[in-house]
Amino acid sequence: MDYIVLAAGRGKRLNPLTNTTQKCMYPILGKPFLEYSLEELVASEAFDADRDRITIVVGHHREQVQGHFGSNFRGAEIAYVYQEQQWGTAHAVYSAHCALRYEEPVLVWLGDAYFSADLLGRVAACEGDALTYLPLEKCQELAASPVRVEEGWASYIGWGFSEHTKRGNAADIGCWRLCLETLDLLPECNVRGEWRVLQGLARRMQEGHRIAAVEADEWVHLGNTPDTETRLRAVLCRMTGLTDV
Repeated sequence: MDYIVLAAGRGKRLNPLTNTTQKCMYPILGKPFLEYSLEELVASEAFDADRDRITIVVGHHREQVQGHFGSNFRGAEIAYVYQEQQWGTAHAVYSAHCALRYEEPVLVWLGDAYFSADLLGRVAACEGDALTYLPLEKCQELAASPVRVEEGWASYIGWGFSEHTKRGNAADIGCWRLCLETLDLLPECNVRGEWRVLQGLARRMQEGHRIAAVEADEWVHLGNTPDTETRLRAVLCRMTGLTDV
């Protein structure tokens, strides 16, 4: 399997920190935040360094990502794809697909979020397309996209959080398993100038395909809810195990 990390965005919600630092490279306890998820990935039972490949989609401050990780991480090959225009998650994934022409399903995740080996393994083990979610009552991120989950399957995927919270019971947290058919239709998922992976999954649902939904225990990410300082403190507490920092 190919694993795609999205690390190209400007991270506007974390300004002004991201003016000089790629968002996913923000240092937590002396190492880039993205490195924690990569460590979890290579530790996952689903990952085989001799067979699997990591692709990092880069853009804003790409030199920081490539300079730190190079072409190999803990024995796993790393390929880089440059996303010149940051037009959304689906555009980033499709850029990687065009450059490397994947031949099997891929696992994709947002580089500014932390995912455990257990969660990555459970998503990789799904058949067909899959998304990850946090129950809505546990999510305070106003920029999250709502979905409805019933008995382990997505039954509804929203187009925007504020418009559809009444129909959703969960929030998508940015880790997906995508089949080749889904990768090929991503150019059709343009929503007001932004290509979105979730709309690719919604299209697949409209075509009669089922989307597996994998529940997460937590959502650790470099967002800005309720504000940047509070979010960074929450991330530091999670990674250190401390109750306050």
